[in-house]
Amino acid sequence: MMKKGNGIALSIAAVCIALGVGIITGGTLVAPQGPQPSTTTHVAEEAVPEVPARALAGRKVLIIATPAANRDTVAAIQKQVTAAAGRVTGLITLTPKFAATENDAELSTLITNALPQGVELPTDRDQNSGRLTGSIVGSLAHKPDNPVGDEARSAFMDRFVANGFVTQDSFLGEANSAILISGGSANGAAPNSEDGARGVTIAKVGQGLAERKVPTVVAGAAGSEQVNGPLAAARTLTVKGLATVTNANKKSGQANIVLRVAELTKGM
Repeated sequence: MMKKGNGIALSIAAVCIALGVGIITGGTLVAPQGPQPSTTTHVAEEAVPEVPARALAGRKVLIIATPAANRDTVAAIQKQVTAAAGRVTGLITLTPKFAATENDAELSTLITNALPQGVELPTDRDQNSGRLTGSIVGSLAHKPDNPVGDEARSAFMDRFVANGFVTQDSFLGEANSAILISGGSANGAAPNSEDGARGVTIAKVGQGLAERKVPTVVAGAAGSEQVNGPLAAARTLTVKGLATVTNANKKSGQANIVLRVAELTKGM
């Protein structure tokens, strides 16, 4: 015959064992100890929003890729644009030289010397070379009041290629929107670093474009919002026509990029 004291001890032990495996009386599950992945977060990241078939109809999209941008991601975003009835009319790939702070003076001088007739640069105190680049590219790509021809665009791109700021396969056509694709969280290694001042210069390309009536989405891979790079810098800018999207290396992020371009260019 079991003693009463022993029965109580066994009952307590049984409850402790049940709690250890995450089960209590009645079948209710109790989360085990230690950090667990959030189901809500996982669903939010993987859910792919629906993109209307002709979401970008009539949009001519310029894509600018930073040195740290993954080339497969850039190609996937191009496909998303065309799948939504948009046209990729320009693709500019920046080189590591572009964002390097030691080349800022050279880049600014090149921009000034390459300025086509009829195109003006900002005259306020913010003369960041990234902003100036975005300004001149935006003017060349989309200026309805004073259209710039293909010859001027080609001449500008030739000078940027010759001076090593963009890759040789870069081209610029008429555009009324832009997507600036940066790297992700693992982009801190030189020469492709986009941290700190380099990230600001890249983000300000988007600012310059938006100020020239070329609405721009600054996109970064998963984790890019957690580092001091272009995406974080772009989020500090209060410019009409400028938006940011993360997870650009995932289908969910790529769909959101298209939706943001469509939103920024609504009514065009």
